[in-house]
Amino acid sequence: MNTAHVSVAFTALTLLVNGCGLSPQSPEPGATTPPPDARHFTFLSHLSQNPAVHSVPLVLKPDPDVLQHFPPSDHIQPPKDVVTVYLPVYPHAQPVNPVPGIGDDGTPLDADLVDGVLYFQSQDSEDEILGWYTQQLEQLGYHQDGRGETGQNGKPLSYFYDFTDVNAAPGNPTQAPDIQLGFAPDEGQGITRFKLKVLFIVTPERPRDTYLPDDIVRVVLTYGSTTRTVTDKTWIQRIVTLFNALQVSTPGISAGGAMAAGGPPKPVEAKFYAQDGSVTTVTFTFPAGVRIGDVSLSGTAELTKAIQSVITP
Repeated sequence: MNTAHVSVAFTALTLLVNGCGLSPQSPEPGATTPPPDARHFTFLSHLSQNPAVHSVPLVLKPDPDVLQHFPPSDHIQPPKDVVTVYLPVYPHAQPVNPVPGIGDDGTPLDADLVDGVLYFQSQDSEDEILGWYTQQLEQLGYHQDGRGETGQNGKPLSYFYDFTDVNAAPGNPTQAPDIQLGFAPDEGQGITRFKLKVLFIVTPERPRDTYLPDDIVRVVLTYGSTTRTVTDKTWIQRIVTLFNALQVSTPGISAGGAMAAGGPPKPVEAKFYAQDGSVTTVTFTFPAGVRIGDVSLSGTAELTKAIQSVITP
């Protein structure tokens, strides 16, 4: 069973803590409306227009376990953006109250995480429900990338399955939500209880002055006492494209597959020269650290390898 996972990105850690997340959210008395500058993210909304599949919208909120580890402060604030995910509902399944016995793959301990859970029950078997959701989620661009179980005294009690967008790194839901399907222990009553847990990390908006211009003509890389100058247009354009696609790093965030690439321990200073002579300085700290000015970005394995190809023999 995958009960804990630790991944490193730059100098930050993402930990997984066991928990069942949140129950379905509905407006509470005294609940505040989103601030005017809140961004709105909506995923899988086209499900609501498909008459063949019943779907429900789930509004994700900051996770209580995460809030305990990252209490609001001057430097860390819970996400204020509104994240809504539409989820397919198994035919004839009925909503039920939270079922504590249903396991899942844990909650990323990230200050910008929002999540939510829906609970259902059905008279169909676990295999039938799993098969239906696997098919539905595949049609939505998801694939099953993991499974686990909870147990007691060596006896399995609850099984759960992880689904990730095919274009996203597993365990790093910053571009599309991760979806977990978990089942309650079989009580032999002909009823299957299950839950859908959704997780998403809302990365802050990247400042405009952290992007590289398109007219870079020269890059000077300094690593220790070694300096390399690159004027190859193809390499420069690739680096600029990869760099401008990076997201802002947040407390606890993981860069997912970035650790697949190793690298020298010292930082690499890169000076990007534009046609007008202006210079932008970026510091790369491997395996995936990227910093421009006072802003840290989440690096990628692809960008790391591209820089390595120049500074290493």
